[in-house]
Amino acid sequence: MPSLKIIEVEVESGIPIPPRSYSRKTGRFQQVNFRYPWSQMDVSDSFFVPLLEGRNIRQHQVNVQVAAKTDATRSRKRRKYVTRIITHKGQRGVRVWRIT
Repeated sequence: MPSLKIIEVEVESGIPIPPRSYSRKTGRFQQVNFRYPWSQMDVSDSFFVPLLEGRNIRQHQVNVQVAAKTDATRSRKRRKYVTRIITHKGQRGVRVWRIT
């Protein structure tokens, strides 16, 4: 069994949401556990989740969307999130914005 990596991500403010784009690629992924900072986010805050080597970018985005939906469902506050596939500091990945 591969070792489990834990990666902490940081919240950022003031980053505009880009228009939607669609892409599909295939590939295998390594097991990793991200700690998403849902409770630290205010409306318009965002964080970047880097794509790990060998992982499919679209599947990575779906995984982050599922985590966001789970938080929105479990939190007592009515939170909503939006995700986009972007390149940040030369690294491809998914950025998550809190919109409500």
